[in-house]
Amino acid sequence: MGHGRIIIGHTPKIGSVNIIGSSGGALVGINVALEAPELVGKLIADSFEGERPLPSFTATVEADREASKRGPDGRQFYEYMHGYDWEMVVDQDTSAIVRYQKEIGVFFHKELQPIKTEILLTANREDEFGLAYGREFFETVYLELIAKIGHGQRYLFDTGDTPLSSPIKRVFVS
Repeated sequence: MGHGRIIIGHTPKIGSVNIIGSSGGALVGINVALEAPELVGKLIADSFEGERPLPSFTATVEADREASKRGPDGRQFYEYMHGYDWEMVVDQDTSAIVRYQKEIGVFFHKELQPIKTEILLTANREDEFGLAYGREFFETVYLELIAKIGHGQRYLFDTGDTPLSSPIKRVFVS
């Protein structure tokens, strides 16, 4: 399986951009910072599992997603997050997660140390994904990543919604 290519053109008029990504979007943001550092001013990477897919997650993700698609809360969440074609998006995302873990095994195909971009790693200690691995899951994973990168910060919310939701994102604006 090949790695994606950055196809966004870079022009002097635009300069660098700041990237905010959550979950898979966080992984995309980090990969853009690795592949085209001149395009990235600052990066906030939120609620992602680290450098590798977690086998215990990928082993059950297909059954878990099928079950959540059948419930009204899951359907409502997916439609809100992905739009009218949410089911296709969820199915393709699920398939990609499983294939990625089996065929590639790591999210970043370069060492993290070359990242020069300012990076902030965020998560919520009550995130159900993180809680499945322990309340300190994100703390541990993010400290390891910051050590590999050589710089960066982390901000972990103790309670509340996802750090990138509307009420909380004000913390990052200032």
